[in-house]
Parts: sequence; C-alpha cells; structure tokens
Amino acid sequence: MWVKGERFKYSFPATDTAGRIHQLQVWVEIVDIGTIDHPKTEVEGLLRLQTSGGVGVIYLGRGRYQLAGTGDILTSDDPSAV
Repeated sequence: MWVKGERFKYSFPATDTAGRIHQLQVWVEIVDIGTIDHPKTEVEGLLRLQTSGGVGVIYLGRGRYQLAGTGDILTSDDPSAV
C-alpha cells in the first residue's frame, strides 16, 4: 500500500473576517492497494485543503479554517464545505 499522488476533488467558497471570499480546494490522496489478483485497485486517502492560489489551509472544524501563511480565519456554510 502506497500513496500514488493526489487528485483534485472539488472547491467551495469561504469568507475571511474582512468579508473577502476565498475558493478553497479539496485534494485527496490516491492510495494504491493493489493485489496480485487486482493490481490496479485504488482508494481515496487523506484530504488536503488549499486556496485556489496554493496557500495551505488548516482545518479547524466543519466550516472553520485558518490560512497557514497569515493565520486569518475563514468560515463557510456552503453545503460542500468539509
């Protein structure tokens, strides 16, 4: 079992305390769990968040996030928010 890479999953909007909207992207690890009988089997692993500009995002809880570079807090009530 090993991580083959990452795949973009989807994005959703989040708002900072100044009212600016940021697009947050959800990326997922692709894990190879192939066996001799099923060598191409993959599953999704851990999720990673970043802004559309590539800034890392720290998950604080559903709908609450922190920008890694600045510490700014973001919130989202979007149905697809993690």
